[in-house]
Amino acid sequence: MTLMNEQQNTIDALDQLISRAERYWQKVGYPQVEYDDQWPSPCQCSDISHNRICWHPVLREKPLDLKATEDALDLSFHPSVKVFYSRYYSETISVRFEEQNFALVQVWNDDDGMRLQENLIAHILMKRRLKHPETLFIASAEDEMQIVSVVNQTGEVILETLGKKQDKLLSPSLGEFLAQLSVTN
Repeated sequence: MTLMNEQQNTIDALDQLISRAERYWQKVGYPQVEYDDQWPSPCQCSDISHNRICWHPVLREKPLDLKATEDALDLSFHPSVKVFYSRYYSETISVRFEEQNFALVQVWNDDDGMRLQENLIAHILMKRRLKHPETLFIASAEDEMQIVSVVNQTGEVILETLGKKQDKLLSPSLGEFLAQLSVTN
């Protein structure tokens, strides 16, 4: 698959996941987060109630620019990861993949986008120090020592154990991984 096709497959799969999430939330109620007037987001979709607000993903008008982070690392991020982090504003999305629950990392607002990039830099530097293949995290697992990542060189999605060379292949691509997810509470 060409990188352009992989990028489009990721866009399609992410959009379909967001559509599934919206349908799910329309049935069970939209997810809520604690309200913070210092941390606003385009995702907010309700009035404040008991210091909580409902939210839903919102398509970004302008994608998150990851170029400075790539330049700082002297690394081009896998195109699927660029799409994943730059297409929507969203809070973390709870999903299920083959009997495991994950929390997809997303960007709540522009300041959160900067924080994400700082965390990606720290993660890549850790991987380099350990002499492990460079990965870009996309989700956390119930076991806090595990994360779901995209192998930057191949685009494969893996479950990795932090600090160890223990990886489990979950999917050959991010688009295929996203297509297999179900939304949970």
